[in-house]
Amino acid sequence: MHMCRVALIGYGKMGRELEARAAHHEVEVCCVVDEEDSAKTLLEQHKPDVAIEFTQPNALLDNARICFELGIPIVIGTTGWESQKPAFIELAETLGGTYITGSNFSTGVLAMFDIVKHACSVVSQLPQYDAMVSELHHRYKKDAPGGTANHMIEIVQQEFVNKRQTRTDFSTGIADEELSVSVARVGETPGTHTVAFDSFADTIELTHRARNRSGFADGALQAAKWLSHNGGQHRFEDIYQKVSREAVHG
Repeated sequence: MHMCRVALIGYGKMGRELEARAAHHEVEVCCVVDEEDSAKTLLEQHKPDVAIEFTQPNALLDNARICFELGIPIVIGTTGWESQKPAFIELAETLGGTYITGSNFSTGVLAMFDIVKHACSVVSQLPQYDAMVSELHHRYKKDAPGGTANHMIEIVQQEFVNKRQTRTDFSTGIADEELSVSVARVGETPGTHTVAFDSFADTIELTHRARNRSGFADGALQAAKWLSHNGGQHRFEDIYQKVSREAVHG
């Protein structure tokens, strides 16, 4: 059986977790591109089947361009680059790039998205309930709200049609049409996300709490293997169930 050969672009906490989890998925890490390295030189030298990119938003377009020019599929786990998406899509179309992007590569988080969507469709029909979103991350995370929280906000606003505005500053109270979004950065926590519905009588809470980064790494490695023999241009949110089933059943 051919072992999928993966290049890691970025060697921070996620890069190290990917390296540690690779063998569990029959993935070989053939090279690591750190910030002081030449991505093009290493990728040309090692010729990986797929690259997994967890870096910074300002580096993403250059890394994607190099991969697309070399014909290397890329899994993009970097967050906070929403403003660059039009340029990224144009680049991929121009160069025929193969990729998977995702606001989150934890299959548990993506299952949470589906659960939240169903819950919102039910609770939004009950006018006594108000909604809120909260997130807690480690103190090094630079985007706020993060990509996962932003996606949860989108889901809530799709169903709660009166919540078209978001509010993170509560010094003057909050209006009925505003969705309360709470953001905290502290310590080393990998990520906790909650969607809650509150009424006079009770509160309903849905929470996903990551214990560590292994869930994010597992999803990205599964995505890399899947992309290496499927190709195309995808959002992980759209294909995670297919990728997860294939990882289990082969």
